[in-house]
Amino acid sequence: VTNPAAITLVEQVAFESTDPTGDVTVWGSNWKRSIVATEKRLYIGGHADVDLNSPVAPDEGIIDVLDISDPNGRLKIGARIIVGGAILSRWQVDEWQGVLRVVSQRGVGRAVNGFGPPEVDTFQVDSALAIRPIGHLTMNLGHPEGLRAVRFDGTRAYAITYATPQRTDPLFVIDLTNPAAPRQRGELI
Repeated sequence: VTNPAAITLVEQVAFESTDPTGDVTVWGSNWKRSIVATEKRLYIGGHADVDLNSPVAPDEGIIDVLDISDPNGRLKIGARIIVGGAILSRWQVDEWQGVLRVVSQRGVGRAVNGFGPPEVDTFQVDSALAIRPIGHLTMNLGHPEGLRAVRFDGTRAYAITYATPQRTDPLFVIDLTNPAAPRQRGELI
């Protein structure tokens, strides 16, 4: 976009997926990919390949990493990160001070309350190719609820869920001060 009158394609990368797209009754089922950008990387999250005959996939979420640091716009394919649940929005993923933080939930794109509670995963990011897991937290919600939104703010994450049939939207606070040991700190119902 150096010259807005003559925009040119420098490079492109395509990612294939067999995620379910025919069922629009479940929240988020038609979203294929979400993108989070930093100065050096793109995190492209979505559904892993899902077996529609299986009610629960062991790991449903993928995040493909692209190195975008080349000043000429060349892309380098990096790591593929696997997480418990699908990445249905860019707000579920954040890189801060060399740590990738992800909040996901198995089945949340396929069932209203998902299949189990949301999970928080943290990863040390040394480069687009060198990303390793460092922490994990399975959230305690008290009863089945579906993950709806996440926002990150420094050392905290805020997750909103929706509970049916209770019809409540609780807000959960996640402490990420120590990325190797994420902790659930508070809840507002």
